[in-house]
Amino acid sequence: MYKPPPIIEKKKVIFFFKSFIIPTIIYIYELLKRIHTIKKKKNSTNSINISNHFMIFPIFFIINYIVILYFYIKFYYLFFFFFFFISHIKSY
Repeated sequence: MYKPPPIIEKKKVIFFFKSFIIPTIIYIYELLKRIHTIKKKKNSTNSINISNHFMIFPIFFIINYIVILYFYIKFYYLFFFFFFFISHIKSY
C-alpha cells in the first residue's frame, strides 16, 4: 500500500540545507580549486594523483548522507540516495 510522503517541517528543511546543500557547495568549490591548482602545475615530477588528493571529501560526504538518510528522510527515499551515492563514489 502506498504511503504518502510526510509533511516536511521547517526545522527539517533547515537541517537538510545545513547538512547537505552547504557541504555540497563547499565540496564542489574545493574540488574546482584543487583541480585548478593541479592544472597550474605543468611539471611531470610534481604530478599529483587526483584520486588520492580528494579522498577525504567523499568520506565527509558519506557521513553527511548517512546522517540525513537515517534521521531525516524516511525509508522510501533511501534507495534513490544510495544509488546516487554509489555512482558518485564510482566516479573516483
